[in-house]
Amino acid sequence: MLGMTEVIMDNLDPEWVKCFDVPYKFEEQQLFKVVVYDIDDFQNLKAWDKHDLVGELEFTLHEVVTTKDQILIKPISKTKKDATIEIVGEEIQGGGDNE
Repeated sequence: MLGMTEVIMDNLDPEWVKCFDVPYKFEEQQLFKVVVYDIDDFQNLKAWDKHDLVGELEFTLHEVVTTKDQILIKPISKTKKDATIEIVGEEIQGGGDNE
């Protein structure tokens, strides 16, 4: 698991602030999965079986970096037609120790 965002309470259109730094490897297919839950038990955040699954999405990093403005919008739920998630990519100059 790469990480977990903050929990946003009582919001049908949440905007998460947490970002994840992921080095883009041009020659590799980097597959990611986003899973969104409606959290009811705040004392046991990672007890996934105690929460309601809102939806999930699998995507590649290549999809994000090659889409217009690096904003990938995809459906996240098979049951709610208008439920989408927006994945935003941002290029960070420098590279650091991950190169």
